[in-house]
Amino acid sequence: SPQQTVKRAVLDNFSSATASKYGSERYNASPTTIERAKWERNSKKGIEDFNSNNLSPIKRANVQVLLDTLDTHKEHYEADLAGIGMSYDNFKQLMIGTYAAETTFGTLNDVSPTDVVGKLQVTRSTFKEQVADNKHPFGPNVATSLGYNIADLKAMTDSDLRELLLTNDEFNFMAGAMIMINKLQGN
Repeated sequence: SPQQTVKRAVLDNFSSATASKYGSERYNASPTTIERAKWERNSKKGIEDFNSNNLSPIKRANVQVLLDTLDTHKEHYEADLAGIGMSYDNFKQLMIGTYAAETTFGTLNDVSPTDVVGKLQVTRSTFKEQVADNKHPFGPNVATSLGYNIADLKAMTDSDLRELLLTNDEFNFMAGAMIMINKLQGN
């Protein structure tokens, strides 16, 4: 279809601008055009700064923790990426941009005024949707790879989930990554 041809062309020519636009349209929940544009600019700048080695040591170290986390668990979501036609390298760029836009690579407050939490500013209600059934990327395999049982995550209270997302960066990174994949899948 023409739409698939355009999508393929975009994914084959992925850039910092493409990644920031994808993130802004999918992960970012800002209610205004101005806020979404700011998110997109921050995302693009973050990707470019990372790729040109123009980050402070703390920001570079924080991004490396994100990338290590994605690498550690990628066997559990590679098929999801393949299903949407996105390479793992492009996905990493997308997540670097998301991290830049959400918390300036973990250097800003981990709790927003709207009470989204952690390094990737995960919304608990969105996460709960992810684990409500096994159709979404954050399924039993990702949960198990993080040391959790999917049934326990489903039963977790809102305050316990908030605490987990706020204090466990690896969990927060993977929750954000799986939410992004879900959004890329059109869900």
